[in-house]
Amino acid sequence: NESNNIYKHHTNWRLRALQSLDSLQNKKNLHYAVTYTLAKKDSLVLKERFLELIQNNLKLIEPSPEEVMYCNVIDFFEV
Repeated sequence: NESNNIYKHHTNWRLRALQSLDSLQNKKNLHYAVTYTLAKKDSLVLKERFLELIQNNLKLIEPSPEEVMYCNVIDFFEV
């Protein structure tokens, strides 16, 4: 089932993020988690900014030589 595979994929990378919190290389890693309240219209602005960030990151990543591997997980959802 494709949705089951997507669920496992997201779960695996989130588990890796938690594991990296204890890593000796922690100083070069970035971890950020936050919850906040805001206006509904502002949530739409933030979502658009995240989508733009993803597109800009892909423009940088695609031509970049493969020297290191990083994980980037972005979640933005109403609680």
